[in-house]
Amino acid sequence: MKGPHYRLVGRHTQRFLDRAAKQAKNEIQRKVLFIAAAGVDDAFSRVFSVSLSTANSFRKIPLEGYLSRRQINTAFRAYLSMLLIVLGGNKAQLLEKAGLSEAEWLALWRRVFEYQDEDLGQFDQCLLPVYQSQGFAGLCAATALYIETVLSGASGQLKCDQAILENSVKQDVFAIMRLLNPVREA
Repeated sequence: MKGPHYRLVGRHTQRFLDRAAKQAKNEIQRKVLFIAAAGVDDAFSRVFSVSLSTANSFRKIPLEGYLSRRQINTAFRAYLSMLLIVLGGNKAQLLEKAGLSEAEWLALWRRVFEYQDEDLGQFDQCLLPVYQSQGFAGLCAATALYIETVLSGASGQLKCDQAILENSVKQDVFAIMRLLNPVREA
């Protein structure tokens, strides 16, 4: 029986994983995309309180209402955009290990995670400028606000604990950096 995790998070994550497996050309590309998809799953399992974790980034999410696939995927892509922006600090290393140019990497990312024009606009016009002017904390705050707006609409019923987003992205970036820089045992 498929429960709330599958309905709200898992089916979307599975689609991303399937697309990553089919479209990645080498193991590094595949693993980075898998880590990003797993990060979305972990973060939004907490958002929707459908995981075994007790951490909950949103208080009193109104799950009685219907959340469309579009709303959920738009929120997912906001998180993925935040992750991509933070990874930009290690862009040269990531691109070298992935064996792609920046344009090729971004095209792959957009295909796997099904970016729409509005997601690209949010990335270019909001999240990236906020990161450049206000840093990581500002980026997390802007992303949290955008996710709240997407998931709750004009009602504004959701209030996000930005620390949960910060921790999730830090964990994902750390996992990707460990992949790119494996620790050698003596």
